[in-house]
Amino acid sequence: MNLILILLFLSPIIFALMNVCEKYTIAKKTKNPLSFAFVSGSTSVFILFVTSLFLDWKNVTIHDAIFPIIAGCILGLQYYFYYTILKDEDISTVIGLYYTFPLLVAIGSYIFLNEKLSSLGYLGSILIISGAIGLSIGKIKKKSIILYIVPLIIIAALGDMFIKIATNYIENIQGVILSGIAGECMLLPFLFNTKIRNGIKREWKNIHLAVLINLLSLAGMFILYASMRSLAVTLVSSITAAQPLFLLFFEKIADKSMKIAKEKITVKKTLFVLCIIIGSILLYATI
Repeated sequence: MNLILILLFLSPIIFALMNVCEKYTIAKKTKNPLSFAFVSGSTSVFILFVTSLFLDWKNVTIHDAIFPIIAGCILGLQYYFYYTILKDEDISTVIGLYYTFPLLVAIGSYIFLNEKLSSLGYLGSILIISGAIGLSIGKIKKKSIILYIVPLIIIAALGDMFIKIATNYIENIQGVILSGIAGECMLLPFLFNTKIRNGIKREWKNIHLAVLINLLSLAGMFILYASMRSLAVTLVSSITAAQPLFLLFFEKIADKSMKIAKEKITVKKTLFVLCIIIGSILLYATI
């Protein structure tokens, strides 16, 4: 349990590093974000397939595989919304709003999974969500929130719910592989778009960045599966919502040389970050 907790608190750092790499790639290196998404997805499938060859799948039934595949398909829907908005918005702003999804997870886990936290735990969840909203509100167009952020939040909440269910049927690494491959398969419809299809060849030059992004993503996904096997889905989702804290830090460092951020870190933004930190501490106290 102690190792799982340590890994869980490291997961926001891993995903924040991944987000900064994605922002740099989309803002500075790509011509068509969705074409790069396909290249990144193809790289991910290759890594996952090679990894799967070293695992024992004899005891994995079709029934065991259903939920991680569903979780992967749901999370795979994020690609269009995420990569499209990432081109024009600060990554900390996008992720700040994105990580309000634990509120939906809390509601869903209460209704469908009968999971509960103490009053202190829910107070921590509210602080994390409030901090995430405060980091982002007023800094992103309403149209972008409706067309991209809201779908991202709903998809993230549903994906987390199915990952939690999947951990009851399959080992962590096998679940990550099945979810990952299923998610990347959601990119196949991109091939029907001529503009995206024509841009794929050009984006292969960024494959080294795609490999880095995918390795960070797989590490984060493995931690997510391992955590949800033994901890409440609301707790896991709320702690990962601390990601904007680390993202601000990494974005600030990266911006000095890469110029990927639009806004400076202010006192107000720091206070919202502190809400996230205090919320995580309160959640930890309820374990």
